[in-house]
Amino acid sequence: MSLKTVCKAVYQTVGGAAVLMALGVVPVTAEETKSKPDSDKYLVSIQTDNDFYFVGRDEDYTFGQRGTLSFPFRKEPDWLMKAVDWFPLGRESKHRRYNMSFGQSVFTPKDVLDPNIIEGERPYAAYMFLGAGYADPSDFHTDLFSINLGVTGDLALGEVAQKALHRTKGSKEPQGWNNQIGTEGTLMMQFVRVFAGREGSRIGGRYWDVTPHAGFSIGTPNTHLMSGVTFRIGTGIDREAGGLPILQPQMAPHDVYDGSQGWAFNIVAGLEARTVLYDYALDGALFAGNPHTVNKKTFTGQAHVGFVVYKGPWRLGYNHVIRAKEYEGQRRRHSYGSITLARYF
Repeated sequence: MSLKTVCKAVYQTVGGAAVLMALGVVPVTAEETKSKPDSDKYLVSIQTDNDFYFVGRDEDYTFGQRGTLSFPFRKEPDWLMKAVDWFPLGRESKHRRYNMSFGQSVFTPKDVLDPNIIEGERPYAAYMFLGAGYADPSDFHTDLFSINLGVTGDLALGEVAQKALHRTKGSKEPQGWNNQIGTEGTLMMQFVRVFAGREGSRIGGRYWDVTPHAGFSIGTPNTHLMSGVTFRIGTGIDREAGGLPILQPQMAPHDVYDGSQGWAFNIVAGLEARTVLYDYALDGALFAGNPHTVNKKTFTGQAHVGFVVYKGPWRLGYNHVIRAKEYEGQRRRHSYGSITLARYF
């Protein structure tokens, strides 16, 4: 059995389990869910990005997906507490929630039917990862930390996933995956601090707030600095710190919200600036072969607008993301849709 076959089996098994859990197929009764405070519950979330959502394209960051399981420790193991406290920005906390993630990101040039290297356009690239980390809320900020262990290239199954999606849509299969960035292992650490939102007065009977954030990632496949701000207006603003998580470029999972109340609805908008030091999908793999790369832009950013709906333990959100040009010669800005579904158990 080849390593690629093993990766494909894991990919299908973990992805299917995440969907079933998020849709509530797991055997958990409503009474069991209501009897526990959110701090003692498991939370499952699935996130899917695609430039086909309300955009209709198939290029650049063409799709991504992530499943996350978030959980508390009633009594944190000593080795885990020491590891968190060792991190310079770590601290003692009674509300810290840990998480495990499994995800994938896929990138292509504009013309996926051309089997040749397309000069002036980004290369084919794929990244698949397993991550572990924590979300640590306080009165002043929420810290998000994660470590991702992953792989790029053929073992990341970008070709398998994209061809499966094209068959589902009835589209022609992409032809250029023989030119993708090489296969190698990756290790990346991420930290983001989401500061407590500054609440404003009511606007038309709705509350609003502004939430800044800043952070970094170091390692492969991405090394960058980032800072941004999120604006929200609606009901139940205090149910969550900040907006929805952004999957690409990678950001630590953000799954801490109040699942004990009824309906709430927020409109969300935000801006983020990034200083990119290394991006595997543009610069290529560090040690493996790269048939084709492009010159990345060091300074880039993105804007997003969307909504979040809460109902009891459920959260459903959508972001429409518009990204600035990421490499020299890029013809136009890229945009895609991002859907997130989460539920406490």
